[in-house]
Amino acid sequence: MRLLVVVAASVQMRLRAERKPRHSSSAAPDRERARARGDHEAAIHALLERQAALEKPAFEFVRRETGVHPFVEDGGAAEFAMGVPVYVGVTPYGVICPVASRVAAIRDRLAALVVFVASERERRRIAAHAPPRTAH
Repeated sequence: MRLLVVVAASVQMRLRAERKPRHSSSAAPDRERARARGDHEAAIHALLERQAALEKPAFEFVRRETGVHPFVEDGGAAEFAMGVPVYVGVTPYGVICPVASRVAAIRDRLAALVVFVASERERRRIAAHAPPRTAH
């Protein structure tokens, strides 16, 4: 799997602005669940923004590399770890911002693809979920 960091300046600025400090609290269980639900929804929203911001850079990269105008799906797909697939013809060429925790389950499918990410931090998170296989 080739992990390519494509950092659009607007993506980096948004990521920095959206980072929230984590606070340890002794809130009631309902309140804690509501906070966790809010954190999850915020993470999904941030993922969708990163994916949208990287569509054009990914398109341009694939066009330069292949000489072909690629097709970028409208949204994430489960078979690509909720990342946005990028196709050359009908063949998958890359995936934009897959969800790190879902990568291990489809690592073999992603191995031949270019993985576009918004930051070095995201690249490291994905790489940690898909370490190289060792020979037996």
